[in-house]
Amino acid sequence: MLAITILILFLVFLTLGIPVFASLILSALIPFGMVEGIHAMEILAEIFYAKIANNLFASIIGFVFMAEIMLRTRVMVRLYDTLFSLLKRIPGSLGMTTIAFCMVFSAISGSSMATSVIVGRISIPQMLRFNYARRFAFGTVAAGGTLGILIPPSIALIVYGIIAEVSIGALFIAAIIPALLLVLLFSAYIFTKCAHDIQIDSESDVALDTPLRIYELAAILCLPLIIMGGIYGGIFSPNEAAFVSVFWALFIVTTGQEKFTLHDLLEAARNTAIICAKLFFIVGGAAFFAHVLVMLKLPDSMLQVLLALEIGKGTFLILVLLGILLLGMFMDGLAVTLITTPLLVPALQAFGFDLVWYGVVLVISLELSLITPPVGLNLFLIESITDARLEEIILGVLPFIAIMLVALMIVVTVPELSLWLPSLMLGR
Repeated sequence: MLAITILILFLVFLTLGIPVFASLILSALIPFGMVEGIHAMEILAEIFYAKIANNLFASIIGFVFMAEIMLRTRVMVRLYDTLFSLLKRIPGSLGMTTIAFCMVFSAISGSSMATSVIVGRISIPQMLRFNYARRFAFGTVAAGGTLGILIPPSIALIVYGIIAEVSIGALFIAAIIPALLLVLLFSAYIFTKCAHDIQIDSESDVALDTPLRIYELAAILCLPLIIMGGIYGGIFSPNEAAFVSVFWALFIVTTGQEKFTLHDLLEAARNTAIICAKLFFIVGGAAFFAHVLVMLKLPDSMLQVLLALEIGKGTFLILVLLGILLLGMFMDGLAVTLITTPLLVPALQAFGFDLVWYGVVLVISLELSLITPPVGLNLFLIESITDARLEEIILGVLPFIAIMLVALMIVVTVPELSLWLPSLMLGR
């Protein structure tokens, strides 16, 4: 009964607009404190510190700092121009460039929100300039932005790996083929739609700005290879990979044509501190919230109910994915991961699911929730940086929602797409 009260309070606090971290802490602390008294505060302090003191969270700081450094110059705009110059003779080249740019930028930022905002500001004006349908332009950016939480170094995968106690390197490698599958399906749709669209102006003889020099492009494309290769090759840990990426980013912005100053570095550090502080408050709050529910034996009760109902693996997975999709429409994906993972891991293991595979399925489901109406986060991000009406954006993302559902079903029904590379490279 107390566990149900906590869950109801959490939903009430969210509805009232209270920040996620505060909703998590208060909804667990108030009823739990009424039972445990001052001891509840001691448990909160212990759990909060123990969770955020995990040294693997240092990798998040490093990857966020690396992305902030890259965003202080025009190197991202020039990267977009370079990709366009390579793809401009293909039908739908600006749409294809946007997806390609989302893929590369995701490998730098690890964040869906950052990807959607930065890519949207760069690509939407260009697509509208060449008479792409407004809803198509908005939908392409909203969907492409979701790649930010799947393509390594994904912050969502790092957090899931820490909570579920799964190898972060294995998760990064497992996400590669599903991410490429999504990119391929998005690109195929864009090519098919634009190949016969006579409204779109010719782009083949246009140069947008100043493309990157070959060595600059090579340096940027090497960044994800250094991260993945270093982790896979055992050269460095995820934490070390994150800070190697910081030095590589500094190398890119200080040796190319960009003007990167000490002020830019300090601003990047300041933004990193703000982003990570918000993140760690959510992590600590979610850890306390989940700890209280575990103490109240909610995961065990859920498992007993599921076993009593004698539902199969497939039915259980469908219920989980529907729940993830529903929560992801109203909450940040990180909070969904932090809340649901401790509760679901015992049941997932009891049903025999591979936790690395589930991590990839979870993130794809969260990607889908980011663009699912009426409250998908990426829909509102696109609305905030354009003059678009929400209805236009929703109509634009509907085909991409169908594509992502197909991709999710493929990854669910063919687990080898996620597990083959880790088994090949890591022998798991």
